[in-house]
Amino acid sequence: MSKIIPVYRNLSAGEFETGRYADRVLSLEEELFPEKERWDSREDFCGVIAHPDMVRISAELGDSLIGFGMGIPILGKDGKTGGAREIYVNDDGSPSDKIELVPDNGFLLWGIAVAKLYKGRRVGRNLFDRFVEHAEESGAKGLYAYFREKPRKGKRIRIIAPVDNYADTGKTYYLCEVR
Repeated sequence: MSKIIPVYRNLSAGEFETGRYADRVLSLEEELFPEKERWDSREDFCGVIAHPDMVRISAELGDSLIGFGMGIPILGKDGKTGGAREIYVNDDGSPSDKIELVPDNGFLLWGIAVAKLYKGRRVGRNLFDRFVEHAEESGAKGLYAYFREKPRKGKRIRIIAPVDNYADTGKTYYLCEVR
C-alpha cells in the first residue's frame, strides 16, 4: 500500500480575494472550533488573510483542503509599519491582545488548523515547520503564537502573558514564544 502525501502550497492573497480558498478554510474552521472562536464573517477573514504581509500555507490532498496555516511578521516588509502591529489594534488605536509584548523582529504564527481525520499524521507539524523555515529565512528573531489552551511547561514554549477575552471570544488565550 502506498503512502498518500499531502501537497503543501504557499498561497497568494489573490487566491482569497477570488474566494477560491476562503470558503474552504472557513469550512475547515467550522469543523474544528466553537462558533464563538471563529471568524465573525467571511469579509473579516478575507480582510485579514489577504493582508499583504500575511503568509498563507495549505496542505491539500487531491481536491481536499486537509490543513491550513497563516502567520505574519510583527512589522511589515519595511520594518516600520504593517504586519501584525497593523492588525492587532483596538478601536482607540492602541495595541490589542498584548501584541506590544512581542518584539518588532518577531513572527506571529496566527494559527494552524488540521482536519480531524488527519490529526496525528504530521500535517500540523509539517505546516509548523514551513512557518519556522519562513520566519528564519525572513530574518525573524523569534516565533510567537496565541494558544487556545494553557500550554504545558517545557523547553519549547514560554508563556509571555495570558490574554483575557482574546479577539472578543470571551476566552483566555496565552501569548507564547515558541522555540
